[in-house]
Amino acid sequence: MMVESEDSSSSQTLSGPPQEHMCEIDLRGSHATVLKINRFGTAVAIGTHSGDIVIVDYTTKIIVKELKGHPLPVSSIDWSNDGKLIASASEDGTANVFNVDSTEILCSYNFNSCNNQIHFHPRDNNIVTILKPKDSSITSLKLDKKEEVKYEYRHKPQLSEDNITTIAYSQRGKFLIAGTNKSNLILFDAKTFKYVKHMKQANNHQVRQIYVSKKKDLIVTNSSDRYIRVFKLNSIVNAKAGEMVPYDSRYSDAVSKRNYMFVGMSPDARYVCATENSSHEITIWDLWTQTVATPLRGTIGNIPSDLQWHTTRQEILTVAGGKVHVFGRRIVTTMSAFAPNFKEINDNFIHVEEEGEFDMYDEDADEPIKIAEDDVEVDIEALPLSDMPWKSDDEEDFDLNEAEKQGKAPLIMVPASLDNIISYDPDEDSDPEYDRLEPEPPVKRKRDDEIFRKPRLPDFNNINRVRSESSGTSSADTVEITKN
Repeated sequence: MMVESEDSSSSQTLSGPPQEHMCEIDLRGSHATVLKINRFGTAVAIGTHSGDIVIVDYTTKIIVKELKGHPLPVSSIDWSNDGKLIASASEDGTANVFNVDSTEILCSYNFNSCNNQIHFHPRDNNIVTILKPKDSSITSLKLDKKEEVKYEYRHKPQLSEDNITTIAYSQRGKFLIAGTNKSNLILFDAKTFKYVKHMKQANNHQVRQIYVSKKKDLIVTNSSDRYIRVFKLNSIVNAKAGEMVPYDSRYSDAVSKRNYMFVGMSPDARYVCATENSSHEITIWDLWTQTVATPLRGTIGNIPSDLQWHTTRQEILTVAGGKVHVFGRRIVTTMSAFAPNFKEINDNFIHVEEEGEFDMYDEDADEPIKIAEDDVEVDIEALPLSDMPWKSDDEEDFDLNEAEKQGKAPLIMVPASLDNIISYDPDEDSDPEYDRLEPEPPVKRKRDDEIFRKPRLPDFNNINRVRSESSGTSSADTVEITKN
């Protein structure tokens, strides 16, 4: 049993930002390129350089599924809202939608464009949106109807020369937010796929990435002017078309002017993290106190290719050098929490025992009168609404128990495949070819009397008989002579 030294949050995670490098996820020799954590925080989908997608159970850090369907490296991954589907885009221009449980490809599309971004709709699992940077177009795929819908924005004269560089859905999926190379933010209606408005966040700087927080409806943008800006969604929605949007806060490295490539935000929307494109170092800002936390440093020489803050824990995952690194906080054991009035000491000292100090109970006290209590029925099958795997404000009326009975419950825990868990380890001193040979029958062990022969002792009775016959006397004479 371990007790946290700091106050725990409602999600039973350590408070505060990550402080050090915890571990690396074993990918069995695969070279990681991108990663994505499902909304429940129980599984991580990792795209590899070989085109495969491995699903890792986050608690055990063990590979439970492998999805195959791309011949070239995976460039983008996203989970569906219920955790049952995974959409991926590859550098060969293809986009696949996988069934996580059966590992089958439900549908596949070819866009003849590399470095595509793919996103699931936050509320509709039948809509997948893809950004093609090659021609700066956004296409939504309706999986149930096999239809493709394109977002149009070129008809606006102010956006005729803009190219969309990144996209992201709002928290509840009402809007699709797109960033351009001219520092514009375009707002689309995700239901009608129509253009709503556009506004500026800076002066002619490319928007590299847009991140939407899980709480408080915050929008984080990373631009080429080396500033990270935090907006409120209401300020973007209520802004007038073509005007500058006021940001809530802005962060940058005032000394070295670091060029940040990837940004993320903690699940409680308090911390913003970013990593630069030249070194494996993570910078964390506190939005509440407007201070900078201790930076996290990974392996020297590795350039990060992706970053994401865990959806339910205060941990950060990065992809650098083909490996997945986990940054978090160590759990400090506090012995004073095990017993009241427990005092921790550093040196030995002589303790004088007081009377009754270590007694289990007071021998002089009267026995308490036990009052019979009524039996309380405890339902161990039903899950209360307050203990749901999610606690956001957009699922208050969702009953997980009824959804489980109807077969519509989300896939919270990814079932493991036996083939992915039991495999040959080349580091062990064993040869699979030798292990398949039939063992030789055991050799029968010889007894000691078979190995060492005992010497034959002479028969003295036969010797006396031979002597008597050779002397020519009878046995009676022999007896008499013997008696005399």
